[in-house]
Parts: sequence; structure tokens; C-alpha cells
Amino acid sequence: MPSVAFPITVDNTGVITITGISNASPSPVGKTPVTVYGTNFGTDKSALAAYLDLYDTDGTTIKIQGKYNVNVVSAADTQVQLLFGGGAAGKYRLRIVAIGTGSNDPNTIYTQIEYNIKVTGLSRTTSSKYGGATLTITGSNFATTASDNQVLIVYSRSASELCTVTSATATQLKCTLPDMSSHFTAGSDTTVFTVEVWGLLIVQAIVPAGNPLKLEISY
Repeated sequence: MPSVAFPITVDNTGVITITGISNASPSPVGKTPVTVYGTNFGTDKSALAAYLDLYDTDGTTIKIQGKYNVNVVSAADTQVQLLFGGGAAGKYRLRIVAIGTGSNDPNTIYTQIEYNIKVTGLSRTTSSKYGGATLTITGSNFATTASDNQVLIVYSRSASELCTVTSATATQLKCTLPDMSSHFTAGSDTTVFTVEVWGLLIVQAIVPAGNPLKLEISY
């Protein structure tokens, strides 16, 4: 017996639109409040659900729909308050679904979300090989508790040493460089080592695309 076809009318009247977002780069390792602007959100937060869809590294092809749920804190017709809980580093698209109506279009510039710790600057690129100098690292989404961040001076694939973090804010880390003299080749006075910055949940910081910064320090 053939199945009976039931028509579905697709109508975007009254659908949610997103026209702005207060923070498109929330922390991957902590909770971040974010305001989303647009239309047709309504005023009942219980009638809304928010999700992050995981995309590929270019941010163009969906890999996992509904990778993370996002907490809806409050709703007004033209804006909603969301609380992002962090997640794996990567690029995502935000979908806000109104029960009974459906989702916004996730393929706009205002729905693009990136979870990453980013480094945008180093206060110095040279130092004494005997250590003791302060290295200041600027960026975004650092943990605000010093011990929750790790800065490594990488000597080789199998050897590295901590640059001890002495202070931390969400946008700046300060650490004290170690004595690296034992890692110099005999008779050598200069060398270059790589700097790595890590956060909670083993998330490694990146340099944003287009930034010429090299995470290296010379001794």
C-alpha cells in the first residue's frame, strides 16, 4: 500500500534573524556571557533552544550538527542573552531555534563562532640564556588563574620547560623565563626556541590568521 503524501508549507514569516553578536570568540575553557541581537526571539526563554554546529577548519562545511547546547539565559524580542560553556577548539555556527517556528539561517557572518585561545603579541623576542627575564604575552581567552595557564619553552620534540606564569588576566600573561643555558650546543651563544601557550582542557593557543607573529624567542 503506498504511503500518503502530506504537504509541508515552508514559510519564513516570523522566523528568527540574527543581526549581531557581542562576542564571536568566547572562551573554549570557561563560561562566557554573550548577547545576540536580531528579531523574533520572543520573550519566553523556555520557548528557545540554542546550539553550536561544528564546521570544518575553513568554517564552510558542517561536520556535526548540534555539537554543543548553549544555555539561554533571557529573551527579549530583539535580543537574547546566552551563556557559552566552552568546548573543543574550532569553528562553529550558532543556531537559535524557536519551538514551533524553527531556526535562524546559520550561514551568515553573525552566526560564526570560534572557540580558541589566541596569542597576538610577545613583549620580547630575545633574552639572556640564563633566564630570569619576564615575558609578557598578549591575546584573548587566557584563564584568569595563573596556575590554569602553561607557557612552555620548547627545546626539541622531547624536551621543554615551563616559563613560570606569575600573573594572568583574560588578555595578558606574564611569566619568568627559565635558565636555558644547558640546552645550548657547546660553543654556541645564540639559538631560537619555540614558545607554546596552553590553557585548561589541553587547549593550545594559536596565532590568528593574518598575524605575522612568530611564537619564538632568541637567546
